[in-house]
Amino acid sequence: MRYGLISSVLLLLSIGCSQLQPSGPCPIQRLSRLSIEAAECQFTLGRTAYTDRRFADAATHWRRVISIEPQSTRDMDVYAAALGTLGFLYYSGWGVQQDIERAMELLKRSVKFGGLEARRHLGVAYEDENNKFFDRVAAYAWYRSVEHFYKPFPDEVVAQRVLQRARQNAEDLKAGLTAEQLEKAEKLAWTIE
Repeated sequence: MRYGLISSVLLLLSIGCSQLQPSGPCPIQRLSRLSIEAAECQFTLGRTAYTDRRFADAATHWRRVISIEPQSTRDMDVYAAALGTLGFLYYSGWGVQQDIERAMELLKRSVKFGGLEARRHLGVAYEDENNKFFDRVAAYAWYRSVEHFYKPFPDEVVAQRVLQRARQNAEDLKAGLTAEQLEKAEKLAWTIE
């Protein structure tokens, strides 16, 4: 049984997401109770593709997630994570044509649904001097908001990594801000969405 599942996963990974059949169980062992169409299965397949640097496949899976109407709180968390990770791909231009405006829209939608990683990505975007909306105070506030709105989903290890990176980003940015700017950013960090 285990060998069959591993073979199925390897086959799916080798052919890419365009060949996925629209029925059947999720090929991820811990999610095998779900169908391949389930948001959590599609999100996990996207994360696997991302880890393998198959960014176009990851984007396809995450687009599928955001096209599925969330049926539960967990689905809503998966939806938020997919919005944020897809937004990051658009921001970076990985697997999709770079589109900063689309990226910002997706990242902000993710935050409205509770997306944690999107908060850090927004900090990175606002800290980028190449963006017309460059704003160090907003960047610091987004980084700090990760800690204020922290929740360990969809993966506690990933969430902890996001939190640590956001803390480091905030610390690095802090030296370049005045006391007045820091006070403004700290207040903003509790309210931004």
